[in-house]
Amino acid sequence: MAGLGLETLSDFCSKFERETAEEIQGRFADRRNRDEESRTITNELLELEARLLRSVQFLKQQRNLCSPVGRLSDDLILQILEYSQDPLMGFGIFWSSPVEIPPAYSVCVRWRSIAVRTPSLWSEISYASHPELSNTSLSRSGGIPLRVSEFFRSDIPDGEEAHVQKRGPETEVVSNRRDRLMQLAARISYLYLFYHGPRHHQTTGALSLSEVLARRVGQAEFGILEALTVMHRWSDQKPSGALGNYTLNTPALKQLHFVGVSLYSMPRVRAQNLVELRFDEGHLGAEEILDLLSWFPCLERGFIDTHHGDSHRILRIRPVVLLQRIRFLSIEKLSLQDMIYVFEHLKIPPSANLQLDVIRSMNDTGLENFLGPYLSSTTELIVKGPDYRSDYLMLSDCGRRIELKYESDTPYMSYSDEEDYHLTSFRALSSFPNHLSSLRIHCYNTLPLQDLIHALRSWPRLTRLLLNVLEADFASLLIAFEELPLICPDLEILGCRQTKFCVAHMVRFLTFRISQGAPLRELRFAEDCPDGAVGDIRPLVQTLSEEPHWV
Repeated sequence: MAGLGLETLSDFCSKFERETAEEIQGRFADRRNRDEESRTITNELLELEARLLRSVQFLKQQRNLCSPVGRLSDDLILQILEYSQDPLMGFGIFWSSPVEIPPAYSVCVRWRSIAVRTPSLWSEISYASHPELSNTSLSRSGGIPLRVSEFFRSDIPDGEEAHVQKRGPETEVVSNRRDRLMQLAARISYLYLFYHGPRHHQTTGALSLSEVLARRVGQAEFGILEALTVMHRWSDQKPSGALGNYTLNTPALKQLHFVGVSLYSMPRVRAQNLVELRFDEGHLGAEEILDLLSWFPCLERGFIDTHHGDSHRILRIRPVVLLQRIRFLSIEKLSLQDMIYVFEHLKIPPSANLQLDVIRSMNDTGLENFLGPYLSSTTELIVKGPDYRSDYLMLSDCGRRIELKYESDTPYMSYSDEEDYHLTSFRALSSFPNHLSSLRIHCYNTLPLQDLIHALRSWPRLTRLLLNVLEADFASLLIAFEELPLICPDLEILGCRQTKFCVAHMVRFLTFRISQGAPLRELRFAEDCPDGAVGDIRPLVQTLSEEPHWV
């Protein structure tokens, strides 16, 4: 401790305290102007106290430097500050959750200094935060691109009145918000718009989001805006002139995410560079989906989540929508007839991946006709169900993936509770040209055995058959495989995951395959599936292995 000057400091403090006390006593010895002298001494003592506090603060800072945290480099501290940001900082659009400066920014003087001089930590501007914080963020962000969130009310076009009532007396600062979005347009790289539309009984005189944007933004160019998210609440209001005449000037926009009920609530954007579209919580039918896709001809990834289960309208004849660059398209919760209509009027590359969610109706027909044409380029078909839904997954050697979920419109009700539960017709699927080499079936109920056996006879290129089915159905299939002409003559791998089987029946089946010159190369099963020892099976196949989990 001597090296840190403790002994010198002790001597200095003792001398300082003694001399200070003597000075005060001496100045009070003169009784003239004693009140004035008292005030002077008090002020001098306050200055001394402030100076000593700065020394104490200095010692604390030096002590912090001795801790593990104090030895962190500036780069590591900056990473910590970046991680400490609220994921929604700048996007806390609900007034009940105001955005605030993260506490980590003020851990100590050093951390605060790093935070203040790092523009990227101040690049998110939210109008759910205190107005002074917005202004502080703008001043500290320098000239870097901004991520901005904004809140609009349909009945208060500028939004200021509601903000002032909620936030308090900062009226003078808030009054500048009306033109802030327009002024910052050239710096915004990500924009989050939250629109509080009118309720159904409050629509008189209310403005649509497009009309609000026309007033607040006009033709200001968002020159570097690459991502736009719009959350549109409580209104399916249709702007005048169908979609309205207003278009956001977004020449660089690549990603658009809209959350809202109606297609007509979504603001129009310049779309020549848009490659990703998300539309959530919509009530869109087939024609609205095609209209939506037609606006974005350069689209590469599309995600459309709608809740339009049934189609009661007569669908019109319309031009085909061409998406030459699409690589992935997801459409969820659409009726089968609407889904068929969409793809009859949509031309996409054969390599595009599809993820489809079809809402099942009691009167549905044509699922096989929808799936069948894709078999010509499919090498593996995976079927799961039926429960409250059936899943169909079609894979190709080129990596294309087509996934279709066919689910009940009454979730969590299994098909076994209904009279007409079924998988798609394997017989109907087998009528389409195909290059299937692998088939996986995971069936919770009784298989349509005759349909499946007919399909297996029509798919002679199958080399792998993996089954998770009822024990009785598997036994019936083994019997069918012992008939001539030989079913699946190229079959090499048979899997019966979690399906119990009779060892004697399996031995007879494997022996039959050998006698026909088509022995199996591999048999897969779960450890507890055979009803006895598998010693008699081993000589009949090259490989015995426990069936791995598959989906």
